[in-house]
Amino acid sequence: RTLEPRGDEPLILYTDASGQPRNGLGAVLVDGHSIRWTKSTCPEYLLDSLTSRATQINPMEVCGVIRGLWTFQREIRGRRLLVFVDNQAALGAIKKGRSPVHDFNELVFYTRFVCTDHSVEPVFIWVPSELNWSDAPSRGVPPLSGDWVPPVTRWQLLAASLPGERGSRRSPRARTDPLAASFKVPLVPFPTAVLSHSPNHVRSPVLS
Repeated sequence: RTLEPRGDEPLILYTDASGQPRNGLGAVLVDGHSIRWTKSTCPEYLLDSLTSRATQINPMEVCGVIRGLWTFQREIRGRRLLVFVDNQAALGAIKKGRSPVHDFNELVFYTRFVCTDHSVEPVFIWVPSELNWSDAPSRGVPPLSGDWVPPVTRWQLLAASLPGERGSRRSPRARTDPLAASFKVPLVPFPTAVLSHSPNHVRSPVLS
């Protein structure tokens, strides 16, 4: 059959986590000239559900992506989505769809499950921290422009699948990547003509 190119432009989602001591999460959604943002903190009971490690910034970065997908679920449903992440460990695991670390793998699975559940076609891309629009919200500061929306979270559900003190401590399960299973044809990278409509400051990271 013939695959016709889509006429709608992709949405752009920036996500970030600030780490300790604030444990802040931020997300900014760009839809043409419309900019919406949200912020929250990562609750202590969720952090207690993670495997103990020196710093939880890497899993928190994945939580930032999940929280962004939750909050803007109506806007992103059925859309193509460019997700900008400035943490290489989180980005690499999300793009692969798996991680050998139990709690990290659960977070990655859930990220991709939310995309599948809302028929989102995502592309996950690295962006330098200084160009990440969600850096300020993750630190509790509004971005340069945009309208605030209240965060949507379902942390209790997520924490129950994690192995830490307040998690389930169950054995790791074999996971089928929900994104890979949901697409019957290969995902085609966004053409340069489409990406050129992104905000000017993200054109270099996207196209490089």
